[in-house]
Amino acid sequence: MAAVLNVASNGLNQIYDLEIDRINKPKRPLPSGRLSIREAWAITMASFALAFILAWFVAPGGRRECFWMVVAAAVITTLYSVPPFRTKRLGIWANVTIAVPRGVLLKVAGWSSVKTAMAWSPGSSGPFSAVLLGATTTKDFADMDGDRRGGCRTLPIQFGSRRRPG
Repeated sequence: MAAVLNVASNGLNQIYDLEIDRINKPKRPLPSGRLSIREAWAITMASFALAFILAWFVAPGGRRECFWMVVAAAVITTLYSVPPFRTKRLGIWANVTIAVPRGVLLKVAGWSSVKTAMAWSPGSSGPFSAVLLGATTTKDFADMDGDRRGGCRTLPIQFGSRRRPG
């Protein structure tokens, strides 16, 4: 379910990042023309639907904790890519909108497939996955040129290396 949701959120990001990816990742299916926008939308929407369906059936004891965490993760990852929010362009907020769903919500959603997510153990382990706050920055270094042209002020663009005078 988390892997399918990842397909959906990555698909959404690649649709909205098409112009940026033409600079940063021209060999990807969309910028290279191997995949049409219509096909990308179909895969993305089907993946969101499948992730929601799979999460719905994870309901031990009739609890729908997993489903609601997957819905929340989908909403947050949508905020990352889709205007007018597009937190991808907002420095640390880009990192937060990646780290919370992937490092906290989906991890705890997985736990909820066997136990309640309201217990101390799953809830306490999620924040330690906030390492993704930094991990998302490392991938942004390679994308600086396209992100800058696309108006995304990632942390590497805001605080990246500066040339010393002299």
